[in-house]
Amino acid sequence: MRSPEAFVRKMPYSRQSGAVQPDSSDTSKPIKEAQSDEEAERVFHGVTYPPRDFAQPICLPAKRLAYCVKKLRHSAVEMTNDVQNFFIKPMPHREQLPQSLETAYIACTLYSSTTENNAHIVRGIVMDTYLNLVCDKDDVDLEAELAKIQATLLLHILLLSDGDIQYRSLADRNVDHLRDIILRLQRRDATEMLDHIKASTYARWLFLENIRRTILTSTFVECIYMNLRDGICMTVPFLSMLPITVEAALWAAKSERDWKKATHIDPPNVLPYGEALARWEKDATQGNLDTLQHLLYVACKGFSGVPT
Repeated sequence: MRSPEAFVRKMPYSRQSGAVQPDSSDTSKPIKEAQSDEEAERVFHGVTYPPRDFAQPICLPAKRLAYCVKKLRHSAVEMTNDVQNFFIKPMPHREQLPQSLETAYIACTLYSSTTENNAHIVRGIVMDTYLNLVCDKDDVDLEAELAKIQATLLLHILLLSDGDIQYRSLADRNVDHLRDIILRLQRRDATEMLDHIKASTYARWLFLENIRRTILTSTFVECIYMNLRDGICMTVPFLSMLPITVEAALWAAKSERDWKKATHIDPPNVLPYGEALARWEKDATQGNLDTLQHLLYVACKGFSGVPT
């Protein structure tokens, strides 16, 4: 495994849709939680234009890029330690992970134990696991589809951020596939979303926040990768429109009881990333942001006054 700094360089790119075998040779208003079918659409599609600061493509400095790559790769390690990370948090009614996430969890755990002697075996298993997820075309319900997308994204991040040419080549050739399944997730029927989250207010919020963070993380990963590959990112305006819950304590809550204690506004504030940045400034300097919020803040604002 190479350092994140080693990955910060331009690299050739071959755009190809679908699963491809590896090639070792190369100011809007806050978006409230949906209370009806119509409002559910606004959870994901409520912002129609980017804030002014995000209207143009962006080129990030190398130091910020290296930091982002490092933090993204750590999400795989975080998953093996805590069975959750900054865009995956299991639903409270589940005693075990969905099958696709369980498979990705095993692959990440194996990856974390890579040594010089077992690297080639680990590489093959991780890449096969990723390809199986990419090639899985079975129709599933929304919760299972979300889990499959999260599992794919988790391994996609791992492959892109490692620095190994075979890992990176495989992920690079499936960038379009990841984008397609993320767009499909955004377009799932709003009524179907509500059907999955009627158990409790907490379960309902957690399910939607998993979706929001998965979409946001996937788009952020693509932005970082475009910066590394092309020297500029053209999708930042779209990224700035994607929503996330502003309050960090809610994602950090370990139970429904903790979540209710941390919920000062009902429903919680959900803002597009571009608008949430202004709300995070004080929390950023005090170290009170969660991992994803901190990563998004540093990528945009830099390191000044922010503990890293």
